[in-house]
Amino acid sequence: MLMSEFVSTSYSVREQTPSKRFKTQDTDSSDSESLKGDTELTTNHETSLDLPHSDVADEHKAEWENFFGHSEADEEYISLLQKNLTEAKLKITDEISNFSGSVPGDLEDFKGVDDLEELPEEVVTHLRLLMDVLRHYRSGPLPKTVKMLPHLPAWEGLLGLLKPLEWTVHAYPRIVKIFASKGHEPALHFYENYLLPKVKQDIEENRRLCVQLFEALIASMFRPEEFVSGVFLPWIQSEMSKTEGIILAHLIKKATLKARFAAVALALTLEEEFSIPRSMVIEALLSKHYHMPEAALERVLHFDKDCSVYFTHENRMPVTWFRSLLLFLESYRNYVKPEERTKLVKLCLTAVLNRWHATMLGCALHLRRPSAVCWLLRRYKKYYRNWWIPYNLDDFQTVTQSRPNPYEAWDREWKMSQLPKEWQPFDISRLPNYLKARKRPTKEFFSIQRPVESTLDYRRALFGRYGLKSGVDPSHLFVDPKMLAFEKALDAELHKQTISEILEVNKQKKAEEAKEIDELMKTIKKNLQTMPELIDKFQTRQSKQYAVSEVEAQRKKAIMEEARDRFGYYVDPRDPKFQKIREEIEEREKTARKQLKKSSKHASQATS
Repeated sequence: MLMSEFVSTSYSVREQTPSKRFKTQDTDSSDSESLKGDTELTTNHETSLDLPHSDVADEHKAEWENFFGHSEADEEYISLLQKNLTEAKLKITDEISNFSGSVPGDLEDFKGVDDLEELPEEVVTHLRLLMDVLRHYRSGPLPKTVKMLPHLPAWEGLLGLLKPLEWTVHAYPRIVKIFASKGHEPALHFYENYLLPKVKQDIEENRRLCVQLFEALIASMFRPEEFVSGVFLPWIQSEMSKTEGIILAHLIKKATLKARFAAVALALTLEEEFSIPRSMVIEALLSKHYHMPEAALERVLHFDKDCSVYFTHENRMPVTWFRSLLLFLESYRNYVKPEERTKLVKLCLTAVLNRWHATMLGCALHLRRPSAVCWLLRRYKKYYRNWWIPYNLDDFQTVTQSRPNPYEAWDREWKMSQLPKEWQPFDISRLPNYLKARKRPTKEFFSIQRPVESTLDYRRALFGRYGLKSGVDPSHLFVDPKMLAFEKALDAELHKQTISEILEVNKQKKAEEAKEIDELMKTIKKNLQTMPELIDKFQTRQSKQYAVSEVEAQRKKAIMEEARDRFGYYVDPRDPKFQKIREEIEEREKTARKQLKKSSKHASQATS
């Protein structure tokens, strides 16, 4: 009986169909065992038919028997129908098991297998084919076995045998969706053991993350609990590089994470030691403006003890730490408890650059004026002109190239000013760099950077403007008397001839030039006399060449026509067929010339 005949009964059969795969019965089993199994299934599922019940009153039992009376024919029909239903159930379960497993037998037997050689040959061939497909996958549908992989009993062992770390990055976004849609354990196992190592491997090899793996990370956030447990926490606990910190922070800003999981991620990050990449992640989590619980906010307030290692010798805090503090006060300023304000004031007094601003910040906190706090923190944007550009400073520089650190120039200005620390201002002028260098020149300003700066005139102008500070030796800027005497002696030696002698030499040169011109004119006149004869020779030679080219063109055209008659189409002159036809025609013409010569010879002999 075909499976299509029982599609209508599939909904009723689904409840009795077991969830695990049925083992296929051996072909050499006896008929008695199969019949026994059929009878057992028949007895077990007699109640599966929705037959009318006879729970009616005695007064209506006669009418009930008239309509729903059971005869022997009805019982035979019911037994035949139940037998057909059991056969249909067995066929449906066998087909489903064959489709979902894609390998023969029960896959529960392969749970503890770690080597391909221990599996059957058919399974090994199938797995090796899947490995080859996933190692070269670019686009298109995935194999059905890969789609059914998290639904199989031995999915962990089979996944390890397929070696996911060798797959192409194009397969990861789609496979992450497959494992994320399955459940907790498959998603967590794939995230922690394969997705995160693949991401770190790609960053280490290419110093950046490809788009496909970034899409896979976004897809993994479909299950936030598994993402935090399998990707975020192991990544944070590892030795993160600055590139990894930038990528993870960008992922948090790009994708959406539920507030309760974001609070857990923030708390887990704050439990680790301070580093610049982790500070970037903290800044990204605070920039989302989630409604955080009090426990997470208290951890942020007590996070200052770990980052003191990264303070400079002048007790300055890192830029990323400063950005995190600014975001925290802007977003969660109303959640700071009164007892925490004193600690925050002490933190700002030790970290903020200007003591006057730190005092104002403490007063604003004590007076519960968070707007003043944010105004003071924003004021530093005026002095840190490039600080809002993410992580482009030398001391917190990323792996990519960046602009020079403006901190160093300001530090030099502070030290050169010799003022107290409280009165050392930042250079907030908008003058171009070359004007600043002219105003306060340094050794780098006087160093030669262009060829024009090595000229004598430029060095003279530089010495005249800056004096000995320019580093120019004044003895090199003026002519030496000894050198001047030598040049005068050289000029006298070169000009020993008198004026009359010089005029005589010039007169001889002019006479020689006039003679050369006369000879040239005579040669031109002679050539002009022979010009008509040369023109006639050129024209005759050109007409002969034209006639030869015409003959050659006619001959080529004749060969093309013959080739068309022979092959049915025009042949390219570079084609070997064309060359062959040409050789045949030349041979034919040669034979004709020989015959003509022979016939003329015979005719002359006959006349003689």
